Amino acid sequence: MTHGARCPTTLRTALVRGYGHYVVFAALAATGAGLETAPDAAEHHGHLSTRGAGPAAAAPW
Repeated sequence: MTHGARCPTTLRTALVRGYGHYVVFAALAATGAGLETAPDAAEHHGHLSTRGAGPAAAAPW
């Protein structure tokens, strides 16, 4: 363990921190996917309209 790292003292703390990271990384992946669909929709390369790509890029949750 590195200096200054805190060890979770309870199962609840470990689960909250673990699943909290999962939510953050899932949101980042969804944002990346939404930002990838916007240029495809604008250039008409994808199957999604620009009206559908807007919310995908703006609100991935």
